[in-house]
Amino acid sequence: MNIALFGRSADLKDRGRFEILFDMLSSCGCAVYVYEDFYDKLVRAFPDILSCSSFPSAVEIFSSPSQLRGKTDMFFSLGGDGTILDSIVFTAGTDIPVAGINFGRLGFLTTASIDENGDNPWFAKLLSGDYIIERKYLLKLSSESMPESFYPYALNEISLQRTDASMLNIRLEIDGTQWPSYWSDGLLISTPTGSTAYSLSVGGPVVMPSSNVLVVAPISPHNLNVRPLVVPEKSEFSLTVHTRAESALVTSDNRSFKVPSGEKLHVSISGYYINYVCLRRSRFIDALTEKLMWGKDRRNNEI
Repeated sequence: MNIALFGRSADLKDRGRFEILFDMLSSCGCAVYVYEDFYDKLVRAFPDILSCSSFPSAVEIFSSPSQLRGKTDMFFSLGGDGTILDSIVFTAGTDIPVAGINFGRLGFLTTASIDENGDNPWFAKLLSGDYIIERKYLLKLSSESMPESFYPYALNEISLQRTDASMLNIRLEIDGTQWPSYWSDGLLISTPTGSTAYSLSVGGPVVMPSSNVLVVAPISPHNLNVRPLVVPEKSEFSLTVHTRAESALVTSDNRSFKVPSGEKLHVSISGYYINYVCLRRSRFIDALTEKLMWGKDRRNNEI
């Protein structure tokens, strides 16, 4: 089996978990592809890692998506949710299954965590194909001010935000229909995947992953009668921002750039997706209860 490894950091405190992962990969004879920047960080953090008996012998380096296509059976994102967001550059538009292995904190999107006591049944399940694939579609952004090298797709959300103390005025069109202006710190458009991320923190609803909808949510609105909207997934959005400041901030997941006041942005669902790996069908509700403490109430223990 060919497995690609992607990560953003290598911390000394995680050495034990890395060694367990490498040992599992090595013992099953997996061919391993490691993201170039991540490989360099591993070597700097653990200078003896290459001579470690657990490190896989068959290792190749990759730095672009084209190097993975056609020869990768599974993609391991090693970190937290932010690492998965970064990894979509390599996996979007391919059919490579993406498994998030939690080395971070919350890890809401992650598939599994490494048990340093050696109880890691998830690894055998991934190798045997005992998992479910959730197809997660990405949003697409277009803007005249978007840098040429900027990746225009987002798994969680695309947002407009203020850059100073000045409030934004955002004029929104959905499928060509003008909506009342938003006076707020910003506005975001979220996928079902992103409903438990930034959208949740600004008062948006939790959306089941299989729902074919998008969420439009204002950020700190100055209108008491403005609430989040749930709209069909195929809706197309135009957003025109006005501000007393010279610019506003556009974010696409954890990437950003500035646009001048008066510019119009276009957002829609794209044909790009990632094949997200779930180990069980109840993964979403499990994540809500385990990670976000959904419905935690001591009275539940008395029933």
